[in-house]
Amino acid sequence: MEDCTDHLRKVIVQLPLYNRYLLQALMKCLSAVVAHSDVNKMNASNVSIVFGPNILSKVNASIVDPDSSAVYYICTSMIENYAKLFRVCIYIPGICLRVNTET
Repeated sequence: MEDCTDHLRKVIVQLPLYNRYLLQALMKCLSAVVAHSDVNKMNASNVSIVFGPNILSKVNASIVDPDSSAVYYICTSMIENYAKLFRVCIYIPGICLRVNTET
């Protein structure tokens, strides 16, 4: 049976290349924020409440209801599973997005 991380990875690879790069950079940044949640009180759930509705929307229309628990679940899953979802090394000039390639 396919788990959420596998399904998210399949969806992410279907994104246009630069959208995927942007999502990876954003998730790396949000994961770094969550890594310091003992100090900043921003755990994955709190970060998802702030960023989830903006990440999972498109121009002039929401993909999902911004108050939906699905938005927070998907965003939280992407933050918590960053290394599993983005196993490739992407080079953008001036930004290092190298991640662990272990499964």
